[in-house]
Amino acid sequence: MGEREQFSVRVYYDDGRRQYVRRFVSAQEACRAFQHYTGGLAARLAPTVRVIIIDSSECIVREWQFEQGVTFPLPRGGRKRAGRKAPRSYHARS
Repeated sequence: MGEREQFSVRVYYDDGRRQYVRRFVSAQEACRAFQHYTGGLAARLAPTVRVIIIDSSECIVREWQFEQGVTFPLPRGGRKRAGRKAPRSYHARS
């Protein structure tokens, strides 16, 4: 039986911290975590500024950025999706 592709999800916060929230998981589990950290309660409680899914070769396969939405790969038509609004603490640091 062949080796199954594994993915990791990394979250970046506005205070400079970053952490892997999933390591070496299936594509389905990585996508669930990506959705959780970009659109769920976790995204509202912690000031998340970037979330990426990387494959076992350390290549980015999906990226979300604060106020820009999904930035890689671009959706059909080449337009970025709108992201959520910036928290006040994020604007204060700009």
